[in-house]
Amino acid sequence: MAVSVSFFLVYSKRKIAADRLHEYPVSIRAQVRYTRSHLNWSSAKRLGHTIHRIQFTTPAKAQPRYWIGGRVKHQHPDAPAINAVLDGIAQRAVSLHAAYIAAGQFPTDTEYIAAMLGATETPTAPATLPDHYLQYVSYLQDRGTGRSTIVRHKYIINALIRFQRETAYRLDFETLNKTFAAKFTAWAIRSLPMRRPTQNIENTVQRYFKDLRNFLNHAHTEGWTTVVTWRQIKPRFAHKAFPVTITHDEIAGLSALTAADMPTRYGKSAENILITRDWFILGTQTALRWSDWHSRRFRFVHIGSDAYDLQFTQEKTDAPLQIPLSAIALDILRRHDFQMPPVFSPATTMKHLGALAAAAGIKKHITSHTARRTFCTLQEAAGVPRSVIMRITGHRTEKDYLRYTGITFRYNADMMRRANPDMFKNAG
Repeated sequence: MAVSVSFFLVYSKRKIAADRLHEYPVSIRAQVRYTRSHLNWSSAKRLGHTIHRIQFTTPAKAQPRYWIGGRVKHQHPDAPAINAVLDGIAQRAVSLHAAYIAAGQFPTDTEYIAAMLGATETPTAPATLPDHYLQYVSYLQDRGTGRSTIVRHKYIINALIRFQRETAYRLDFETLNKTFAAKFTAWAIRSLPMRRPTQNIENTVQRYFKDLRNFLNHAHTEGWTTVVTWRQIKPRFAHKAFPVTITHDEIAGLSALTAADMPTRYGKSAENILITRDWFILGTQTALRWSDWHSRRFRFVHIGSDAYDLQFTQEKTDAPLQIPLSAIALDILRRHDFQMPPVFSPATTMKHLGALAAAAGIKKHITSHTARRTFCTLQEAAGVPRSVIMRITGHRTEKDYLRYTGITFRYNADMMRRANPDMFKNAG
């Protein structure tokens, strides 16, 4: 059948450019072309049938900058609703044309337009913040963003919807501010389920806020909002969590592991897990990062008797450092003929560390950076001056260094008692 439907904006490109209408919603018009016969276009034209045209304004509106190829681009927050209106008009035009051909009678243009509009409703309901967020997820999917990132954003959307329902806090671009950050942080720590017993929920919330700011930056760039209060949002915890570190006893437990202690499912890879164990323990004694290990920019310096220092250049800062090697470190190096144990990929390393923690009974989520944090914490607890530790670890500011120490409040109290025995002589 000879019928076609096309859509265009009410203004021409020249008018839109002249009046700077790109940011303002304008109406979308429809044009229906048809012949009053059952023939297709080529046959109708060949026989000289009259082509009738109907133009009318649809209930839908869109910003011109989102308009391309007769449809609204997916970046528009209301794109699904607007395109649904247009698709409904096109489908009704085709079905009505078939009905009119079968009946042998066409109505007036006014009646035809009314029938095509049918039950079409203007998408008057404004897009909510979760709706905008879903548009952003669609944008990420079109860009080929990894599945894990998409899943995380969808989880955040569900968390925001649940937060709004349970706290009655109205979510909008205008309400994403410091108050929202404080309320959402408190609610998330209290209400979000933990995927594993060792999960650091505060780190999880920090990642959610980072993803949320990425979405809000995109929304601001796309013109969905002009409000920038979202730049204030960041997690506000009632207390700062101590970084994950391990103790001397836990290091000894790791050192005592053998291939037989590994579950049978690891098979031949048990030996590789023990290699990861060796360099992890070396990290607790030297504060080496995984990147330093991977670069292998180091050498051993014999300074007399059985004493050795490790000289290396930090991969991150390119700074030369020299670290004294402890007895534990020397024992490991002797097992490897004074060759640094090889390092595996980050993903493999994480798997190995998880297996080691389980085998040693360590109920903590340890990573390659846990070794560096453990070094700082143990040296601080041993009373080594902070300036000395910072020279060894390469930290340039005390603020950065303190992020690596798991010193407890009890330790601070004990240090005061040891430093001021006379002050606490008769206290308990």
